[in-house]
Amino acid sequence: MLGIRVGLFVLALGALLVGGCATPDRPTGIAKDAAATREPEANGAAPALEHADVYDGVHEQFARAVFYKPRQREGLPFELQMAPLIVQQVTGDTAPRGVRFGPLKPGTTDVADVNAPTVYYGVSTAFLRGHRHEQLTFVWFYARPVSYPSCLPGSTRGVRMTLDADGFPLVWEAGGHVYVSRWMEDTAFNEFGPPMPGRKYSIESAHPVYCGGGVIVPRILDDGPVPMGPFVYLRAGDQSVSTLLCRCMPSQVDEFVETVEYELVPTEELGSYRDAFFGVPDDDRTRLEKCLRFPELE
Repeated sequence: MLGIRVGLFVLALGALLVGGCATPDRPTGIAKDAAATREPEANGAAPALEHADVYDGVHEQFARAVFYKPRQREGLPFELQMAPLIVQQVTGDTAPRGVRFGPLKPGTTDVADVNAPTVYYGVSTAFLRGHRHEQLTFVWFYARPVSYPSCLPGSTRGVRMTLDADGFPLVWEAGGHVYVSRWMEDTAFNEFGPPMPGRKYSIESAHPVYCGGGVIVPRILDDGPVPMGPFVYLRAGDQSVSTLLCRCMPSQVDEFVETVEYELVPTEELGSYRDAFFGVPDDDRTRLEKCLRFPELE
């Protein structure tokens, strides 16, 4: 079973805007805020990029996809628009709704009902450059393929956001990679200068020990006009993460074939599995700072 550590959220198994914009039945591009129209590419030019396939892969266009959005729920510890919008690619070889996810059966890693899409959420804390930052984590579980042995669980996907003091996401962790906001990248450039050799962005480090050779930042996400969760693009077949997008960035889907609402459920409903997926190791709360060239934010 996959454990999730709060510092670097590695899932190796894997209302848009408020105040003038309503949540549509299909996601659409939103005009960028004037403050978010800066050039989206890296500050400085790296002569030869390592992991070029990772940097290039974020531009993958889906021909068809299913759009999952959160159903309204009372009593959430965050605004509904902070929950992720899940974009599941579908192909001719997959069912109309793609490979579906749902709630776990009590005390097991088996999905109870693929017709009841469910995303579990949790709140944690990180400490970055001496400052406390709230984190929101969202995890969902896919049914085990019929070809899997019964002793193996299905795959798990998720995203975690680290927020600033005003609730805006600074960092997103998904699919084993880290995405950062445009403001964060610009701040890192101002403090540390151009990207390190072989890296595309100034915030990327090449730390050889603590982070197993360094963390890759595949993409910089534009700054939204209000705090909001990302689009999470998942490929058909293995549900691997293709990219994350700010809701203020252009869509990378040609056609949405279905819209499905998912339930937001607190981690307490995972019972004994809660700590395995949402545990907070004390020595891991500052890992983002150690794995990135994290700038001073105050």
